[in-house]
Amino acid sequence: MKKYRQLLTPLVALVIVTVLALIPTVALSRSAGATREFTLHAKTFEYTPRQIRVNQGDRVKLTLIADDVTHGFVLETYDVKLEAEPRQDPAPSVEFIADKTGLFRYRCTVVCGPLHPFMQGELVVEPYSKLPVAWGFTILIALGSVFASRRWVTDPRNDPRAGWRFELTRFKWLDNLFKKRWFQFALFVPNVFFFAVIMIAAFFGSPVGNANFAIIYVWIVWWAA
Repeated sequence: MKKYRQLLTPLVALVIVTVLALIPTVALSRSAGATREFTLHAKTFEYTPRQIRVNQGDRVKLTLIADDVTHGFVLETYDVKLEAEPRQDPAPSVEFIADKTGLFRYRCTVVCGPLHPFMQGELVVEPYSKLPVAWGFTILIALGSVFASRRWVTDPRNDPRAGWRFELTRFKWLDNLFKKRWFQFALFVPNVFFFAVIMIAAFFGSPVGNANFAIIYVWIVWWAA
């Protein structure tokens, strides 16, 4: 019984935290049906603003202004399209009803340079929250880890890592290098610095791919792999 209580306690805590986190989202949602006007400036290779937030049922009016070269605009799912040239008067605009909730990306439809594929932004139609899905995956991963670790402890033969070993210290030059104190810091300090930069950019930076270092880094690593 004690083991079951130890397992249920964190699960109950996760459920309570999830419910409390969802309350502000529901309470702060504004009344829908308003007319929202936005002026979208496009330049290589980004949109300003990079993110637009509206409520479900709002009438949205978008005006596209090209600041340097010809740019396009297409909003996924809604199939809203625009194209603007520099100094175009009047600037092209479009209106639509935000009747679908969620996060929708808008992209440039006119090739404007080497980073054209990364020129994008986001339309968020409230209510929209990824929190329940995130907590669901967290709980599943936590439960899977607990049950897997308990199974391996009970019977080590079930551990998929058993029987596999590759000893790096059999290479003398590596063994000597690992024993150097400076070597540990030489690996640790730069990694911590770049990890901090990437995490700060990921959480507080632009959602536009070509303007966010974290997204650019992920793409570079993905291409290299």
